[in-house]
Amino acid sequence: MHRLVSRILSVFLCLAALIALPLAPVRADERLLERQRLAAERAIAWLRTQQQEDGSFPTAFGHPAGISLDVLHALLVAGVDPTTWRANEKAADLLSYLIGAAEAYATSPAATGKLIASLSAAGLDVQNLAGFDAAAKLASFARPDGSYGEAGTLADQAWAMIGLAALRQPIAQATVNRLLEGQNADGGWGWASGQPSDADSTALALQALACAGRNNEDPSVKKALAYLQSLQSPTGAIEGWGAPNASSTAYTLQALIAVGEDPLGEAWRTPGGRTLLDGLLTLQTEEGGFASFEGKPDVFSTAQAIPGLLGKPFPLPGPVPILRGALGYLHSIQGADGGFGEALTGEVLLALAAAGEDPRLWQGSTGQSVLDAAIALAPKADNAGKAGRLALALVRSGQDPRRAGSADLIAAIQKPYDRATGLYDPSGNIWNQAYALWALAEAKVEVPQEALAWLVRNQNPDGGWGWNAAAPSDSNSTALAVLALRACGYPAESKELVKAAAYLRNRQADDGGYRYDASTQPPEGDANSTALVAQALGALGIETHLGWLCARSAGVTVNRPLDRVHTLQLANGALEWLPGNGENALATAQIIPFLAHLCRGEVKPSTIISGGAAPSSSGAQAPAQEVALGEWGASIEAWRKGMALAGYALPQPPSPITTGLAALVVQFGAERYIARVVPLYGASPSGWEALQSAGLALAAQQGFVCGIGGVGCSAEDCFCDKAHFWGYWHHDGQAWKMASTAASDYTLTHRAIEGWRWGAGDPPIEVKAEALFDPARLVPGMPRVSVVGGGLSVRLDYLGDVDEDARVTATLQTSGGAKFSTPLRRFAALGLFVGTLEGNLPTGEHTLCLAYEDPDGVNGSALWCAPVTLP
Repeated sequence: MHRLVSRILSVFLCLAALIALPLAPVRADERLLERQRLAAERAIAWLRTQQQEDGSFPTAFGHPAGISLDVLHALLVAGVDPTTWRANEKAADLLSYLIGAAEAYATSPAATGKLIASLSAAGLDVQNLAGFDAAAKLASFARPDGSYGEAGTLADQAWAMIGLAALRQPIAQATVNRLLEGQNADGGWGWASGQPSDADSTALALQALACAGRNNEDPSVKKALAYLQSLQSPTGAIEGWGAPNASSTAYTLQALIAVGEDPLGEAWRTPGGRTLLDGLLTLQTEEGGFASFEGKPDVFSTAQAIPGLLGKPFPLPGPVPILRGALGYLHSIQGADGGFGEALTGEVLLALAAAGEDPRLWQGSTGQSVLDAAIALAPKADNAGKAGRLALALVRSGQDPRRAGSADLIAAIQKPYDRATGLYDPSGNIWNQAYALWALAEAKVEVPQEALAWLVRNQNPDGGWGWNAAAPSDSNSTALAVLALRACGYPAESKELVKAAAYLRNRQADDGGYRYDASTQPPEGDANSTALVAQALGALGIETHLGWLCARSAGVTVNRPLDRVHTLQLANGALEWLPGNGENALATAQIIPFLAHLCRGEVKPSTIISGGAAPSSSGAQAPAQEVALGEWGASIEAWRKGMALAGYALPQPPSPITTGLAALVVQFGAERYIARVVPLYGASPSGWEALQSAGLALAAQQGFVCGIGGVGCSAEDCFCDKAHFWGYWHHDGQAWKMASTAASDYTLTHRAIEGWRWGAGDPPIEVKAEALFDPARLVPGMPRVSVVGGGLSVRLDYLGDVDEDARVTATLQTSGGAKFSTPLRRFAALGLFVGTLEGNLPTGEHTLCLAYEDPDGVNGSALWCAPVTLP
């Protein structure tokens, strides 16, 4: 599900400036925002000069990942992409360093909670950091009495609570009580129970309490605020450790905002009228950094000053936990037939495609999937908009909308088209026109220029579109029009789309979200508008999480769309349209593509929906059923464990049941092939289902296999090579025999051996059945490749190896002839090989090869190669 930013935007510009829009009227707090902007710009510029070759930042004490996490948090608050930060062209970037250092750093609850808070905010799946599960590590520190780590240590308890909040996990009352037990009589906390109070510990404790729902009305919080107030110096800064300093002041600013206190209010002004923000700014040096006690800038003070400067307490919201919650909620309301109702099923299918979920595994109690439900709805698509939305969902799910059961959705879209007007909907409905154009474009069907011209012509003077040609503009209709135009190749720099971006920008509310229209009162961002507008801006190359967005709440806090989404999610994972409106399934489905776009690397599907089994209509997990296969039963369980831990969502429906194992050999060329074991399901498993289970990218057209693993032809041009094709073969234990039926019509039995080869009709490489089905052999799985920072992360699942002496080496052969190689590290308990190719990796299309070696004799691929594209 990885998504890289296509355009790195300037960090310190307002969105309006990025797209050269007319300036809006200056608000009363714009001068304050400008002070914050300039101070943050100078601080970030100074920090960049301090980065080291390995991507980390220097520290005088402790593991360098600690201070590097502070820098990461500062960059995220300021809207900087951390993957662009490296000391020089050949050095590692900050995020890659932190992923590599995660397991070694997370040796305490405090370190683990801090790691979770920062890396989750960066869009990473902290349950999947190159094989390390930081969430599980944090859970391992929990004690029955609610404490974490050493009893009475403030940092461990507070950071553990912050880490739990970052994961959107509940914080037990016993855990809160253990933190409160450390509060001193003066209202503050020390670094441990019995130690004198200090500003930093107290401010951290308040942020942890805010994570548990405590605010400035709570008696314990009030006492702590009074203690911090007593430490404010005449400059406005907070005195900590004997003198006013940036860290204590910034932490205090964060704490006040976390518990609902106004840091610019009268209660926090000195007799001379100085605020905490004034005090913090006095500590910035000429170099741009923030001063330490010696009066010189240092990384520690500067990194910790920036979140306080911009009013962002711990933890920042991260897209992965919100995504998991949203998917979990949708799974809980799935109908027995696999669907979500006529109006919502297509939206959910679009959401699952964006999240990288396999819709066939989302099954209702009858065994029907959401994909089945969507196809069943196709004949009911009685206008171009309905047909377009459903066709788009099917295309995104890898299906042919022309063959949606008995329906042809492309024909349904085109049926009402009027060539004279360019309309797909006679009433001039913008949504129907947009969905029709969008679906046709993604299905690679030629879009009539008259239809595009009609949509462009009906843009309103303010830059937006309304729900039909005569209606006033609204953000939802405008976003759909933009998405449709961009899908059709309409240039983002066109005057029409620049005006549309201006219109959408002006719908942003102070909470960071987007409003339906200019008349929305109160002017709050709602979930649906935020989801659609953020996607539309992304299609225009405007990343809403990067650069300066000029929305802000009262005080010093600058907000972005994800901040608003975070506040609109309920405990059960559902999104509200607006606060107090209750769970909204449509808003929940529509927000998922936006969240998925923000995720870096891959999110483990097996942890999104616990267990992988489809829930019954009551929401309870249905137990997986399985036929006993004697000696092969253990192989299936090992296969499941390895694949699940590698990040695959595995089918474990109540029906059909596991019926056996098949061996699959796929040969891409003379020396390139893979051999692996896959499970069979149901009473009549087919050769096509076995091929689908192998995890290879497939392209098919009307029953023909066009491409496997990127080799062969596309589904749009299945017979691109007149001399070569994908031949389908069966092995009878002695030799290969070419299949006489299509793979979808061939029924497999336990221990069947299937073969596919790209060529002129030659059989695959010769194999031995007893070796293929040996449960102890190394079975290389499909590599899972993602770009992390400047490196290429490779994860590979495997079944097992008797003495665990197998080795895998990854090599990237660039189009320019350069090679980058690295051995993959073995994680035997997880069934994974993991590694990262680092260096000055060029963009473009290259070849990734994995070489397998096993002194015992690996049976299968000696070399696996596939094309990869680096953005």
